[in-house]
Amino acid sequence: MLLQKKLMTVTEEQIVSLAISDMLYIMIGSGTQLLIAFATINNQLPIFLYDSIACRLLAAIQASLAKVNVYTMTLISVTRYAVIVKPIKYQPYLKPRYNRIVLAIIFTLSFGLSILPVFQLWGKYQYSNQTGLCFPLSTAENDPAVVSYEVTMDLTFILIPSVIMFFSYFKIILLLRLSRRQITSYHNNSTKSINASNSTNTLSATSSIAKVVSFTLQSRLSFHRKNSVSFRSSIRQLEYRLTKTIMLAFIVFLISYFPHSISCTLALFGITISSTTSTILLHLTYVNGILGPLIYITRSARVRQSLRCNRRIIHVAH
Repeated sequence: MLLQKKLMTVTEEQIVSLAISDMLYIMIGSGTQLLIAFATINNQLPIFLYDSIACRLLAAIQASLAKVNVYTMTLISVTRYAVIVKPIKYQPYLKPRYNRIVLAIIFTLSFGLSILPVFQLWGKYQYSNQTGLCFPLSTAENDPAVVSYEVTMDLTFILIPSVIMFFSYFKIILLLRLSRRQITSYHNNSTKSINASNSTNTLSATSSIAKVVSFTLQSRLSFHRKNSVSFRSSIRQLEYRLTKTIMLAFIVFLISYFPHSISCTLALFGITISSTTSTILLHLTYVNGILGPLIYITRSARVRQSLRCNRRIIHVAH
């Protein structure tokens, strides 16, 4: 798909960005866990001997990729809302150039917010004496700067994006139900109109040539109407299918991130959980990175076709 950049839509560019952040998040997270496992077997813990900048930087990279993931999913939901609910109003803004600017802002903002605790400018990463690695703070702190950073992250990383995504998909679902009713009503009214017109023509005392002409005109008008409705309906069905796919990814995101986010929020108020449970909840966030790209690949025919085209291009190039 990357080789077909000029042919990609705005949503597809966002999905590629999401897949890249997912892949990097999984690679770094899995690599860290494998590093801990090998170090444990070889009795080489802790990995970092002290709370160094390198230790905090590793935590910052993983945290920033998680933020990119969430913010990109939020952008996708807003784009779906604009395309389906307000297509005319927001069409001038649904251009690849604007989309790339927003994606660049997302990456910059995510890395900027995550890098501040590395140098202790705002917030703090917690050093684990057992593993020798740094993690986002998960214990109660008396420092107002640390508390304000964690509260800000909870709001901007989980709560606000979740509200935006929920609102966008809720409005889309309402429009989907309304559109189905309108299409059903239109077909029913068209059928009644054609039947009534045919009955009138049968009873009228016009010539046979006039009947043939009238029937032909009505048939063509009915054909064009049905084709017009069918075309609009097929486009909407494609948009709705893509939206359902993204909604499924949103549900996976909630299941993956919310438990870990709640545990971190509770820790700010001194309510801690066991280290085993905390580790399990952290690993649960990897599920989103694994299932997200798989959902798009299995449910999107265009994505699968793009991947096949890329494989052919790479094969021909070699």
